[in-house]
Amino acid sequence: MAEVAAAAAAEAVARAADRPSSHIALGPQGHFGRLRLPRKRHIPERTCVACGNRKPKEELVRIARSPEGTVSVDLSGKAPGRGAYVCGPGCLDTALGRGRLARSLGQNLSASDLETLRVEAVQA
Repeated sequence: MAEVAAAAAAEAVARAADRPSSHIALGPQGHFGRLRLPRKRHIPERTCVACGNRKPKEELVRIARSPEGTVSVDLSGKAPGRGAYVCGPGCLDTALGRGRLARSLGQNLSASDLETLRVEAVQA
């Protein structure tokens, strides 16, 4: 019985020699067909506005400017409006000091916005 299956598999390979190489593959039972490999899952990356490091989106803190103009820390990462990403409280201070956060959000930040961001970033 095993000899018959081996002969059938060898015959399938011989017949497949005329086909493009991307289609030549035998499955686990010796069937002729395309070999399917597991897909890698895409991990979105973002860049910190202060230090410029690229990291997975989950590792960064998003700061969002809502359509109404209020600025806050976005814990869900899905709030509507324009967003900017920072690594943490240290990079937040750098981004605020150099004006990079205001430039990324497209809005000048008031003193009350700055204090709110600092308090929310420490809690996040």
